[in-house]
Amino acid sequence: MSPFPLLLVGLALVACEEQGAVGTVGVTDTDSATIAAADPIRIAELMFEPRRAEPREKFDGANWGSYTEIDEDRALEYVELVNAGVEVVDLSGWTLSDGIDYAFPAGARLEAGAYVVVAADPEAFTAYHGIDAVGPFTGSLKNGGETLVLTDASGAVADAVSWASLPPWPVRPGTMGASIERVSIQDGPSTVEGWRSSTAVLSEPLVGTGTPGAANSVAGEQPPFIAELSHSPTIAVPGGTVTITARVTSTAPLSAVEVEITPNGGSSSFQEMNDDGGHGDGERGDGVYGAVVTAGAEGSVTHYRVHAETEGLSSVYPYDDEPSPTRAFAATAITGDRPLWHLLLRSEDIETLHAAASSSPREDPEVDGTLVVDGVVYPHIRVSLGGRWNRANAPYAWHIALNPDAPLDGATSLHTSPYSADTQQAVFEAFDRVLDPSLPSELVDIQVASDGTDGGTTTYVACEAPNGRWLDRQGYGEGTEVYKARSVESASPRRNSDLFWFGDLGAESADNGLQTDENLWGAWKKGERALDPPDALRELIAALNDLPDAELLPWLAAHVDVEQWFTSIALHVYLRLDDFAGHNYYLLLPGDPGARWQILSYDFDAFGRFPVLPMLYATGLRSDENPNWQRNMLHRRIAGSPTLTRVYSLYVRRLIEAYPPETLMPGSLTSPVTEARASLLAELSAANLPSLELAPVADPCGGSAPGRVTISAAPGWIAYATLDGSDPRLSATRVQVDAGVEVNEAAVLRFAAVEDGYPIEDGRWTDDVECEFTGP
Repeated sequence: MSPFPLLLVGLALVACEEQGAVGTVGVTDTDSATIAAADPIRIAELMFEPRRAEPREKFDGANWGSYTEIDEDRALEYVELVNAGVEVVDLSGWTLSDGIDYAFPAGARLEAGAYVVVAADPEAFTAYHGIDAVGPFTGSLKNGGETLVLTDASGAVADAVSWASLPPWPVRPGTMGASIERVSIQDGPSTVEGWRSSTAVLSEPLVGTGTPGAANSVAGEQPPFIAELSHSPTIAVPGGTVTITARVTSTAPLSAVEVEITPNGGSSSFQEMNDDGGHGDGERGDGVYGAVVTAGAEGSVTHYRVHAETEGLSSVYPYDDEPSPTRAFAATAITGDRPLWHLLLRSEDIETLHAAASSSPREDPEVDGTLVVDGVVYPHIRVSLGGRWNRANAPYAWHIALNPDAPLDGATSLHTSPYSADTQQAVFEAFDRVLDPSLPSELVDIQVASDGTDGGTTTYVACEAPNGRWLDRQGYGEGTEVYKARSVESASPRRNSDLFWFGDLGAESADNGLQTDENLWGAWKKGERALDPPDALRELIAALNDLPDAELLPWLAAHVDVEQWFTSIALHVYLRLDDFAGHNYYLLLPGDPGARWQILSYDFDAFGRFPVLPMLYATGLRSDENPNWQRNMLHRRIAGSPTLTRVYSLYVRRLIEAYPPETLMPGSLTSPVTEARASLLAELSAANLPSLELAPVADPCGGSAPGRVTISAAPGWIAYATLDGSDPRLSATRVQVDAGVEVNEAAVLRFAAVEDGYPIEDGRWTDDVECEFTGP
């Protein structure tokens, strides 16, 4: 029997009512209109993360068919204003500023009771919503929140709102495409108390809720406002007491404040909350209400939320339509050396996952679940099956999506794998030692419980997926693109999923429909801003397929983090990981100007499973099935270019000399790496690489920009350098340096030498050296 019985919480969603427009929608230019002396214009609605659905096609032998991509479309952002007065208002010279910028033109007027929508892209807005809008505005409404200011023609602030996408603001707008609407446009506050998520469902293909150009779906009198909901202690003592508190404010006298408690899948009950100073609520009359409840038995989970009422008005928090409409606590004694997770799922939901996994085409639904991590509860998470093949038998690989207001150590997207978990974790740590960036991971024990039945405890490796939350924490800028490699196969012949492979490849390049805009997504799953065109990825694919070496080399130097990519390939070979050519990695392009493509790997259960891999990774091990299975176009281009072969080989040597087997893998896991190292050393010896001592040297190398840096090459070698951080062995910006180079400002100086007397196309280069200089 699981110590965490399944919790069933029945919550009714708020029904959506039909909405009708109030007054005339839009801006008028009637010269005879009476202009109001006061400023009754209010910000009524904000759509800061609009979402839209598009059909896509999958290309996967196990997952063939169509699916729907749902993601943010910033062209559909909008701000709605309303004239809450009784007279027409001249909007000439009025502006929206701070988060976005828009100025109403001369002659713009808004009739009494009318709404006007200011859109990021009025044409796109009208195409999807069917109503007119003005604009466009410049900038964008930040998803995480910011301040928006409305000023009149004199520069006076007419209205302003500073919103956020985390509590106490509604969370739903930041995850489900909902707008936030003002409850009372007449006298409601512009602060958080006066705003709610829209409940009016938008028409397909829009995903979410909103009422642009119409009365707000939540319009009415201001209800009580509930915030600062919490419980103490965080982890309850079995059978002990837990104090639940919340701050409740209201413009009318409160008639009741109660906490709704649903223990262990049982029926809900209500308990009175008080602001009397005697229920863990602080000072009497301070607006904080408290209740002391009894925790359940060992392993129990209790969900709760708070209700507040006045005469004729009521509120509940968390809101019914939030991603997680309850808070929860667990009663348990924490034991064990590694994190213990309890994943609570209904048996019918597990059956739903199984049925979808075995369907044709295979589907990947999400189900609702509860996750308990070392006694801390994460309610109403979304759970799906991971992996490509073994979905029929336990233990399963789980994909877990947490809610943005309740991340686990900052993470909201986790992939877990039970296959060789300890080994995979050791490989993750090796990648983290060698490469930057890398994906964080840890070993966890997961116990799956379904309808009170304990599925046993299994050790997993849990890896964070590189979604927007991860990108933000890593400091990646706006516009960073992430793509997950997807497997694409057909029965005859099997073809690699990696789009690098498609191009002029003779009989194996038969068109399998991956060249159109829509079909491209079937092989590459875009992780962020998925509806935006994948132009950068398309350029990368085209370069690797179509450019001759003379053009490809400088292109790689300018657009790809060659050292990071080549070292990643080398590390896979060193650790005998064959399972990454067509999938099991992400491509990441930082949003900063001049940023270069990076690669992120995961799913390391193939460690040491196959024989020693060849250094160039140019031919596969499964020749009876597909000679190209183990490589993509980048591997092919490395093997076909003398310069890329030499540069890659030098990175292999640098890797195995810097990281002996015992520094990468522990204990018995060292043996496969030792065997690989011996094989690689033999190949490197046959490659006749120049010794490390033949690399040129610089004086000085680093520090403040000295004005001139002396670069000395060994006899018989010619030095080349770049000052933009690109690899001089590939870059179009390299210059030959006979004695030195001028460095008068902050720069990354990289240099290498090529053997004299041979064409530079022969690629007879030394290792490169990097020196970083700050400003003078």
